[in-house]
Amino acid sequence: MMNYQEMKKTVQKKYDDFLHDYAFFAFSNEQFEEGKKKLNVSPDNKVVRIYGGGFLLASKVEDFKKLVKECDDIKKQYNKDKKQLKQAIMYELANHEYHIREDLEDTLNALGIDEEDMKNPELKKLVRTCTKEYMNNINDYYDKLDNQLMEVNAWKI
Repeated sequence: MMNYQEMKKTVQKKYDDFLHDYAFFAFSNEQFEEGKKKLNVSPDNKVVRIYGGGFLLASKVEDFKKLVKECDDIKKQYNKDKKQLKQAIMYELANHEYHIREDLEDTLNALGIDEEDMKNPELKKLVRTCTKEYMNNINDYYDKLDNQLMEVNAWKI
């Protein structure tokens, strides 16, 4: 069984490999021209804009949609196991610094969990349990850090 980080790397590699061959990212005219050369863009071989400053060969749009669905399916399959899903939730809570903003939106988006999914009482309970556990762990961490700082401040230097 692969862990959450391995699954994320697998999905990211699929995107990276596809985009390397059929897309480019440009944030200036110079980069745009370089990207067009890389992909041999011509009137018969056009590009379309995608997210984040990206440009994809128009002929690969359907393949890109299939890739997005495939990657979403990998994530959903991974998240079917409650233990794996808990690991994923805890990772994304930390990754999106839940303890600072206490906003779940970025965490849930990263996991592919939408409002409809959150109507599932079992999932809702798991997310609530994870956020509570995460916050307790963060508070324990900061308590230990505070104790260490008090010890250091007590040293006579």
